Amino acid sequence: MDEYLTMAWPEFLEHQVTPCGKVPFFLGIGNHETVPPKTRTEFQSQFSALLSRTELTAQRRRDTLRHVPTTPSNSTYYHWISRGVDFINLDNASNDSFDEQQLNWFDAILEVDVHDPAVLSIVVAMHETLPYSLSGSHSMCASDAGLASGDHVYRNRVAAEDRHKRVYILASHAHYYLADVFNTAYWRDATHHAQVLPGWIVGSAGAERYALPADVVPGPDAQPQCLWLFDRQRGE
Repeated sequence: MDEYLTMAWPEFLEHQVTPCGKVPFFLGIGNHETVPPKTRTEFQSQFSALLSRTELTAQRRRDTLRHVPTTPSNSTYYHWISRGVDFINLDNASNDSFDEQQLNWFDAILEVDVHDPAVLSIVVAMHETLPYSLSGSHSMCASDAGLASGDHVYRNRVAAEDRHKRVYILASHAHYYLADVFNTAYWRDATHHAQVLPGWIVGSAGAERYALPADVVPGPDAQPQCLWLFDRQRGE
């Protein structure tokens, strides 16, 4: 285990990031990166180059001019705007929730986006999916703080949708592919004053295969993770 913990992150950089070549690679933090002895601080140090990509540095400069709060150069949550799309990456890798500082930053970014005619769509990504989804048993529903902060983020995205911005939500954590994850009784219920937003779980590269939720039928929009096994000696 000690050997694995020492080599895991450098090996990830060598074998998963480097092969992407010139394709931009934006990194999000997951719950395994905060399991002791690993820490968020160590993650920020190891992956500082990815967390300080030129696109993110340039966006921080633009945000300063737009009078929008900025994040540190190695922050685990950030955003960048490209061709009319604001890509927002959030951090809920520990405690199943977003902290207050991150929520305040997110609210400020979204408030500017809804008034910016150049921003047409908003794509928000995180590790655990927001609460009350089809993957509720493996999501931010695991804690009161997760329910509260996740609900806050969801409703603010609905507000952005109401301001004629297209909003999309991406998550991973659960090891399967699942689309339309917020088409649930909770978000369809008019008494909650919300609506069903487009959302996907793309957890198709990771550890063990997970069974789909009991009420989800396998098909084009719902697939368990497929595992690729590599025989080092045979090269297959």
